[in-house]
Amino acid sequence: MAKPLLLLSALLLTYVVCALSLPPCPPCGSTSVPYPLSTAPSCGDPSYKIRCVAGTLLFDSSNNTYPITSISPSNQRLVIAPSSFVPNTCIAADLSSNGLQLNSSAPFNITSSNTIFYLNCSNNILNSPLNCTSNSLCHVYVNGTSSASDCGNTACCAFRAGGSTTSYRIRVRQEGCRAYRSFVNLDYGLPVNRWPQPGVELQWVLPREPTCGRQEDCGSGSTCEADPNSNGGVTVSRCFCNSGLQWDALTGVCAKECQDPDGCGKDRTALIAGLTAGLGVALVAALIGFLVYRRHRRIKEEQERLTREREEILNAGAIDFNRPPDDVNLAVYVQRLVEEERIMDAVDPMLKEGASTLELETMKAVGFLAVGCLEERRQNRPSMKEVAEEIEYIISITAAKAAEQYLRVESLLDSAWIFAERKRYLSQYKKASQAKMKALILVGGFGTRLRPLTLSVPKPLVDFANKPMILHQIEALKAIGVTEVVLAINYQPEVMLNFLKDFEAKLEIKITCSQETEPLGTAGPLALARDKLIDDSGEPFFVLNSDVISEYPLKAMIEFHKSHGGEASIMVTKVDEPSKYGVVMMEESTGQVERFVEKPKIFVGNKINAGIYLLNPSVLDRIELRPTSIEKEVFPKIASEKKLYAMVLPGFWMDIGQPRDYITGLRLYLDSLRKKSSPKLASGAHIIGNVLVDETAKIGDGCLIGPDVAIGPGCVVESGVRLSRCTVMRGVRIKKHACISSSIIGWHSTVGQWARVENMTILGEDVHVGDEVYSNGGVVLPHKEIKSSILKPEIVM
Repeated sequence: MAKPLLLLSALLLTYVVCALSLPPCPPCGSTSVPYPLSTAPSCGDPSYKIRCVAGTLLFDSSNNTYPITSISPSNQRLVIAPSSFVPNTCIAADLSSNGLQLNSSAPFNITSSNTIFYLNCSNNILNSPLNCTSNSLCHVYVNGTSSASDCGNTACCAFRAGGSTTSYRIRVRQEGCRAYRSFVNLDYGLPVNRWPQPGVELQWVLPREPTCGRQEDCGSGSTCEADPNSNGGVTVSRCFCNSGLQWDALTGVCAKECQDPDGCGKDRTALIAGLTAGLGVALVAALIGFLVYRRHRRIKEEQERLTREREEILNAGAIDFNRPPDDVNLAVYVQRLVEEERIMDAVDPMLKEGASTLELETMKAVGFLAVGCLEERRQNRPSMKEVAEEIEYIISITAAKAAEQYLRVESLLDSAWIFAERKRYLSQYKKASQAKMKALILVGGFGTRLRPLTLSVPKPLVDFANKPMILHQIEALKAIGVTEVVLAINYQPEVMLNFLKDFEAKLEIKITCSQETEPLGTAGPLALARDKLIDDSGEPFFVLNSDVISEYPLKAMIEFHKSHGGEASIMVTKVDEPSKYGVVMMEESTGQVERFVEKPKIFVGNKINAGIYLLNPSVLDRIELRPTSIEKEVFPKIASEKKLYAMVLPGFWMDIGQPRDYITGLRLYLDSLRKKSSPKLASGAHIIGNVLVDETAKIGDGCLIGPDVAIGPGCVVESGVRLSRCTVMRGVRIKKHACISSSIIGWHSTVGQWARVENMTILGEDVHVGDEVYSNGGVVLPHKEIKSSILKPEIVM
């Protein structure tokens, strides 16, 4: 028996790894060195050079050497130990070489998983965009550890690495900050004595095929050929995989091409490990099976057949989570058969052929039990104990005599429990098929913080990234199956509805208004719109603040809400300076909200309410029709009953209800498009960073645009214009050699030749700035003409 299994193992491993192109390096002491990391010219990829000295791995930066503390080959990351402090000082040992400096042409960069503290800083650093306030997390570190006690009376700052300025360096210098500390995947909620050891996480890019000088440099599954993508006029040869093989950058091998679309692109290391484990399990199973066979060889043939078929039924499962997304969902199919009272149609005909009445009824009983386990609401599913008891009951029936089996199975199927469960299943399936998910958007009032833009349109209709900000939310809701959106509004509802009428038809989603006659806060509008939000389905509904921009992970929020079985779910986001907000205290493992801390004076956490909720209809019973705060009155009450859960929002988040945050939100939004490789972003020699340009806009020669710019439809940007960190709305004309930065230019406005507009200047609709005029933070109301410079921030009425 052992020989066939060993032969099978060899065949499987041959299929997975066919030709080793470059061997990985041997371990350094007790630490493995995964491909492509290279400790010698004869192993790994020399471009990924590290050193092994006396059993310790070392990483050489452009100007220093750091020990490697851990390596994670599955996600191409390693952690190095940063330089220590000079004894009895708050000065980094690598200050003389200006801190950690990576070679930007090397395949390593600093990841965004690093939380970095700059310590012993001069007062000049306080003007930087870093968080250098008294509430900064760096003070928590300095006050909580003896190793940084010499840094206690100096300025410090905290930030997350990974931006363009920190991808390749952590800079320290005499005239700035003289020391630093870095922590990987730091949980801000933990006390300092539970923080990990300081470290800097680096990530390496996946390697290409190895270079070669001749065929002997390559393995048997690859061929040394010229690289058609060679740069710099120098032709480089590489070991390209032969036909039928493909380069696996994770393991440095040429492997069999995957024919199964679901299996392509997966980590070969995991596959090999899985095969090895599977073979081990197979050996154990074979041994157990042989012993069981000898012990039970006298069991009647009929009893063996019943047991085998019962196992096949149980192992068939009700849903296959590995099925391709375009295949029919087996769970939905079975639920539909239950509704039509045809559950036996889901059983394989091969199993039903020749089966006795007892066997058929057993299949049906197991089928109904499986359907119960598929209940959408957790509280409606049978517990594991109940499932185990039902299975034991069915097994006891099949082990009894034939006549007794039949009678007891009939009793099982006719029992009140099964009948009641089937009736409940059918009722809920019919309700689910008719359910329509709804959402309410808290639009609010006058939008004074975004004036003068909101003097022309209601705040939700102000353009953000070339379309009304509320349209971002409606499109996200439509994408996950919401069929009706209610706008809670008390200002210009007719303007909103008239504008959104075209989008209502285009998106095939119903949009209605619930108008307040007086401001009702953030909870009162829900009570006012009660009749629009609830129906007989009992489905939860979304509530969103209209000022919030994010990636809207609403589908994940639905799954989260179903999983915990509570009454309400809220989205929370992490911020660097939580003292400006109300902090949500929650159980990290389950997401259960414990309490809220309003604008804490000391650090208690960094998760705040993100303004996106998913609520059961029962929440409406808690809200009176009066001015009410959902954050301060409703949610704390639900949390005290342990029925409120919080989900940490992945990706970016920003409340764009005021100009400075609007500009920041645009940067985050455009950066998210870049991470998704969105075709919406502009490209070309005149583009720097992330830029969004409407296809109807016209850009002149010699312009330099970016980063973080949105140019709306119908805009004309004449030659020589410089734009950065700004929004240019529909119909704007910017004349030759004008310069605009950190500003918002309202609809149909004009900026004259050689004009300079900066420092959070906001131009309302139809504003005309003259030639050579300078605006330093001017806020200009609609339909004005600016002929003289605005030298300091002021409102022009």
